Amino acid sequence: MGGGHIEFDAKKYQQKVQPKKQKEQARILTPENVQQFLNHQEADYERQLWKTVIYYLGCRPAELAIMRWSDVDFNPEDPTATFRSKDTEHTGRDRENMPTRTSPLWNEIYDLLKKWRDLHPDEKFIFNDIFNLRHQPEFEVTNTETCEQIREGRYESNFNTSMRKMIKRSGIPVYPQPHKALGDVRINELERLGFRRQEIDAWIGNSEAVRDKHYSATSVTKADRQKALEITQKENRVRQSENRVRLGCDENTQTDPNQLIQQLSKSVKGRELLEMLEKALKQSDPADLEEDAKYTRRDSNPQPSVPKTDALSS
Repeated sequence: MGGGHIEFDAKKYQQKVQPKKQKEQARILTPENVQQFLNHQEADYERQLWKTVIYYLGCRPAELAIMRWSDVDFNPEDPTATFRSKDTEHTGRDRENMPTRTSPLWNEIYDLLKKWRDLHPDEKFIFNDIFNLRHQPEFEVTNTETCEQIREGRYESNFNTSMRKMIKRSGIPVYPQPHKALGDVRINELERLGFRRQEIDAWIGNSEAVRDKHYSATSVTKADRQKALEITQKENRVRQSENRVRLGCDENTQTDPNQLIQQLSKSVKGRELLEMLEKALKQSDPADLEEDAKYTRRDSNPQPSVPKTDALSS
């Protein structure tokens, strides 16, 4: 300590993994429950906006509490939201020197924020009347000699109590670490949507190692297991169908292909039948396919012959 400044050692205060809480988060935060929570309409539009924005941006509540309208760009070609994280290793007070990151302004929240902006054109901050934010300074005010907190700031506010009430009103069970757990769900949702990890790092602000350690509660869900089971079952059905085709051909090499396809269509679903036939074509000898095509062209006559009459021949 020196001159009213506290040196913050991040390694000394590393966040611990809490398996029990993660297990409870995974149990409660199913896709259905998350949608139920987001779809439940709060009586207060600002609260509804808060929970929706914080979910889709995957940000920390403190970051959203100090976000200003100047941090939001509604440019339709590249809409963005810029976050400022408190630099606890240094002063944590100079806004211009705070670390920043930029995230897409997702379609799900673009119109909601635009509407809120139009309703409050003279506000500096996006959120003001929830969590008692309006009259709070951006950051805590401390005694320069003792470094004791004199006044709580927006960044240091307690957001979880109000969020738990919103969760309860939505009808789903209250889960541990309400804001962090939503970030967990959103991060893993972005990965399932196919975004690169470099993109997620830039948007969310956590490295891959941190996400794997602290945001993995919903990385593998019941839906993932069901999807894997469906893929396996589908592959087994296709394999069984291929065996039936092979068996049918072995039993009678003179079988009319059209009759064979009709028989298969009774026991194989249309999509699977198409995939099976495409696979069979890929595995066929190109020379045989060319020979078949030659006979097809020879036997085909798209214009049936018309008997000559005197009128036509003259």
